[in-house]
Amino acid sequence: MSLIYFNIITLFISILIIEFLKKNKNFLIIYDYPDNIRKIHKRPIPLIGGPIIFIHQFILLGFMLLSFNYKLKLVIILFLLFFIFFLIGFLDDKNSISPLKKTILIFSILFIVLPIDQNLVVKNLEFKDIEINILLNQGSIFFTIFCFYFFFNLLNFSDGINGLTVLISIFWVIIFIIFSKFNFFYLISFLICLFIVLVYNLKNDLFLGNSGSALLSVILSCLFISEYNNNKTLLCDEIFLLMFVPAIDAGRVSIERAMRGQSPFKADNIHLHHLLLNKLSHIYTLIVYIALTILPFIISCFGLKTYYAFFISLALYILIIIYFKKNSL
Repeated sequence: MSLIYFNIITLFISILIIEFLKKNKNFLIIYDYPDNIRKIHKRPIPLIGGPIIFIHQFILLGFMLLSFNYKLKLVIILFLLFFIFFLIGFLDDKNSISPLKKTILIFSILFIVLPIDQNLVVKNLEFKDIEINILLNQGSIFFTIFCFYFFFNLLNFSDGINGLTVLISIFWVIIFIIFSKFNFFYLISFLICLFIVLVYNLKNDLFLGNSGSALLSVILSCLFISEYNNNKTLLCDEIFLLMFVPAIDAGRVSIERAMRGQSPFKADNIHLHHLLLNKLSHIYTLIVYIALTILPFIISCFGLKTYYAFFISLALYILIIIYFKKNSL
């Protein structure tokens, strides 16, 4: 019963914080101002999605420590990672940190923090439908850092229209609830927080900001790696299918930018969600994108080998990109 009360209380606390920050514009709030080029919203929107999720995680980790006897060392490490990634995103929202500086910061921090708890370090690669087990040995810490950094950019690239990054995160958390052995209470509480942020995000009352996408990236990275290391309920090929569409789209966009002689991190309007938005309404863009994101994993759940699901999803993605690019000219 105390768990139900906790979720009800955190639900109201989250809503109260959002309403407070919306009405107190000088309370350390960063705003996203329209520029009529990429940012086409009609009024300045507060970037408070990140702070809301961070406050919720801070309270939630404390509750997990007290009620579920989580190890103090693990809670401290998680809080440290969450705070640092949130702070990097917050400073990026405020002063626009260069991609190189962000990369150096993230790699340095992860190289120092991750070895403290081996539960957050990937030591081998196991697959559901490929009979191979790759031992990473001394390369494990470098591979794990790459995974965190890849996830950081993946969610950052997907954060282009209201609701998309939060919906992707909700999908992954629901998958954890259904398939993983991770703490059920933590996942439900996290899911409630995401739904609250989603509602306000879709109403144009808040944006995630870089602080939000950075924070979500490290939370979800820790979830995926911890679940993989401890329970193996989701193996490498299944995890890749879960993130296939945002990952392959981030890769395509980076390659296209490089081919034009631009930085892979230069903002533009060539992401899948932008191409969809050229022809579809906002809500239908979200529906189509999330449906494409769900499809690869769902296909594999019906008995099809994961590598077949990969090739089918890749072919569908390419056809959609070709179609919407052609029709956007």
